[in-house]
Amino acid sequence: MYLSDIHTHSIASGHGTTCTISDMAKAASKKGLKLLGISDHGPGTLASGTSSYFRSLPFYPRKRFGIDILYGVELNILDSAGHTDLSDELLNNLDYAIISMHRQNYRSGSVSQNTEAYINAMKHPAVKILGHCDDTHFPVDYETLARAALRENVIFEINEASLAPGGYRGDTRAN
Repeated sequence: MYLSDIHTHSIASGHGTTCTISDMAKAASKKGLKLLGISDHGPGTLASGTSSYFRSLPFYPRKRFGIDILYGVELNILDSAGHTDLSDELLNNLDYAIISMHRQNYRSGSVSQNTEAYINAMKHPAVKILGHCDDTHFPVDYETLARAALRENVIFEINEASLAPGGYRGDTRAN
């Protein structure tokens, strides 16, 4: 049984779902979850949440259908310096941030450049999770990344796509 899911996308992410936050909380409640994290894509993703959307999240209800709600963002890493697509002002008012590399926002570099990009991005205090860093399109040095994540108190995400050899991220099982 799962107690929480904190990498979820509502209709505000602009892809794949037509669910509102209330719809998602209701479904989470029916599944017996205790905690739901809403982490819509940052504004760098086509048709995703705008700055005003993320500015309003801290004012949303913290409990819906008996489920505790956290409000975060899945940030797009933009470059090897670790820049992301949401301002510090907005990030500092959210509960957490996931940092991820997406092909439309980050041009994959060498293993060391990609690793450096993750490490630099995870230094922001709002960042708590490394999102799908097993993606074969963005090779990284996992030992170096794991040591940096430990220092920064950031966790690795492993989701169902991480274990799907035929997925769009490639065969990520070894990663």
